[in-house]
Amino acid sequence: VKKIGTQDFDFPVGNGSIERIAGVRALSTSSDFQCKYGQNTPNTSSILTSSGLSLVNTNEYWYIDKNSGGTAKVYMTWNVLKRALALGTSFLSYMQVAHYTSSNWRSETGTATGSLLTSGSITSGTLSTFSPFSFGSGSAVLPVSIRNLDVKCLGNSEYELSWIATHDDGDGTYNISFINNNNEKISLSHLMPQKGNDINYSTKITLTESVDKPVFNLEYVDQMNAASDLGSVYADCSSSGAAVADEDGGNTYKLLSSMETPAIQVISSASSKDESYSLEIFNSAGQLVKSSENIEVMAGSSQIIPLDFPFVPQAMYFAVLSTATSSKKKKTFKIITH
Repeated sequence: VKKIGTQDFDFPVGNGSIERIAGVRALSTSSDFQCKYGQNTPNTSSILTSSGLSLVNTNEYWYIDKNSGGTAKVYMTWNVLKRALALGTSFLSYMQVAHYTSSNWRSETGTATGSLLTSGSITSGTLSTFSPFSFGSGSAVLPVSIRNLDVKCLGNSEYELSWIATHDDGDGTYNISFINNNNEKISLSHLMPQKGNDINYSTKITLTESVDKPVFNLEYVDQMNAASDLGSVYADCSSSGAAVADEDGGNTYKLLSSMETPAIQVISSASSKDESYSLEIFNSAGQLVKSSENIEVMAGSSQIIPLDFPFVPQAMYFAVLSTATSSKKKKTFKIITH
């Protein structure tokens, strides 16, 4: 479809069975534009991320070309009943106009209105060059932030989880989910708090089966039902970060979290034996970040084992102290840095 003139114009283009409107706005002078619609957007892996673009819609695009004239803005519409958006975990506020030029998709920013669940439109900034256009998304910061995530063991496979949620942007819900040893998932949905508010939450979960040291995952679910992790907490009812007595040797283990560098103190009883320990430190995703072996503790002595690794502010880790003997006793401590 071709347009000549100075007025805003919508191109009634499509693929023969659905109409997918795009247009030009705010023309600086009389111009000659043409537009063609296509599905299966090409070259979506070629993204100029330095422009602020991280994703390009793979499902449709418009080839808008200028034969003559001045500057204009590009206008595009979406309708998920006609053609689904393919932008992963995007939010409306991160929608951008993606422009394919110089062998890369790049951001032309844009102002979007509507709903990602149904329909809407986006208008670019003022452009002087034209070629294929599609919907894009910038690097999205999750609209809800979580802190003070904690879990208490109540007994009989019952746990109480607590956390504070802050709403920063966007709409939707977020889920608290538990994944057990059989990879089965239990989810409880929570509405987003009002923007700018802090909300204290707590919920009790009773597991249908006994699980040794379960992990509870908190995740955000956006308008397109895509999930992003917010954090995890590890339930160790034998220690919970407090002092724990060894079943046979009478040893005591303490987490010294008030020190500048957190540490584990091993207090060996006089009746115990010399012991060699290994230390493993995991992040909340279960990834090993540091390990140490052959940590010797003499019988009847007290030894402090520093947890000296690069802590990230407001992060959660799990320190696992294991004996090197055949009994392989383990003590697990949860560490939350501030």
